[in-house]
Amino acid sequence: MIVLHAAWSPGGAGAGAGEGVALWAEDGDRPRRVVPRRGRPPRTPRPRAHPFALDAGGVRTAFSELGGFAVDDLVAGEGNELVLGLPGTATGPLPSPWLEDPISPDPFPPGRFSPDPAAPGPPTGARPEAGAAGAPVPAGWPSWVVPAIVVDPARAVELLAILAPSFAGTTPFPGSDPTDVVAATDLRFAARAAELVVELVARGRILPSLEQVPGDGAGRWQARWRPVVDGADRERIGALVAAAPATFGTAGGGDPDEAVRSFFWAATDALARRLAPGPASPAEPTPPRRARRP
Repeated sequence: MIVLHAAWSPGGAGAGAGEGVALWAEDGDRPRRVVPRRGRPPRTPRPRAHPFALDAGGVRTAFSELGGFAVDDLVAGEGNELVLGLPGTATGPLPSPWLEDPISPDPFPPGRFSPDPAAPGPPTGARPEAGAAGAPVPAGWPSWVVPAIVVDPARAVELLAILAPSFAGTTPFPGSDPTDVVAATDLRFAARAAELVVELVARGRILPSLEQVPGDGAGRWQARWRPVVDGADRERIGALVAAAPATFGTAGGGDPDEAVRSFFWAATDALARRLAPGPASPAEPTPPRRARRP
């Protein structure tokens, strides 16, 4: 079984990729554990390769199968390596529920969600999906490197909007067919958020904003399109943020709530620019007239 995921990549060295929606996947046929490192553990843990993450080519194929279209038509460029904070232990990340073994003698072993074996496990009966809505992001989550395809915000909205109808009427819970390609909660959330962005832009609920370029020592400013949020839209967006899976915003050690806001703003600006008419062509310059002599 292949489980498809989506995560917001804020860009920068911490995330390992540029800004955009990162598409990655888990492969249930691969081993779940990594070989333990020998010797004394480093003071600062380094990200390790995710043991059962699907390669970039397989991610493209899986998304094509799920959406019924060629991902290459929307996604340009090579795959990237994304650094994600995921629940698990030092021997491997916690798999999604679709990949869980049907019979487990102890579904809540101590240290299941923490690299520290002495840390207490979750209370009985409170096992959420890894990164499910409302699940906090502990600072102790290990970092894992996954092959991913990072899609720029404008193309990501288009891709997610195409995928969204395929989720309608389907259950997000684990199935029984090991050959399935299923969408994880974070991918379903991203598709719903993309639908809301498309709706706001289509209704004209956007305004231009002048903002200072973050981290720019020269003090430059840039124009951005931002959503106009009030009334019922504010409640809808608030409910969407509250339902955000933690795994959607853990790239580069990011904050999930900030990731949702960043995605929403970047997607709104990118989509508005893409749909806006092109700039008017400049008029032909008029040759200067010669002054008449008196």
